[in-house]
Amino acid sequence: MMRFILHLLFGLAALVFALSLAVATLVLALLWGLYWLWARMTGRSPLKPITAWVQRADPLAGFARVRRAGDSVRWADKASAAAEVNARARGQSTDSPVNFDTPADISDATVRPGSRDGA
Repeated sequence: MMRFILHLLFGLAALVFALSLAVATLVLALLWGLYWLWARMTGRSPLKPITAWVQRADPLAGFARVRRAGDSVRWADKASAAAEVNARARGQSTDSPVNFDTPADISDATVRPGSRDGA
């Protein structure tokens, strides 16, 4: 008797599942039919897919932006190269933009023991 009840319950569960799939299929078919009818009434092709609004982007725009940034860096390099040539012509050091002739010119730092210069 217990087996019969289990078979009956599983059979009813399978029937409910099959009916829910059938209802879902019918709802989708009804929605597709309404779409088809609306497309025919408005003069659109029902087989053409509906496209969402998308923002058009040029894939090469990113490369152009990087190229423009690289051009400005190149110009900066050329400007610093010109400044280096001018500094060498004047006999100045080109290692640092700040030129200290003697350590006495430095007023905001103190020398600690064990520094690199052995002081």
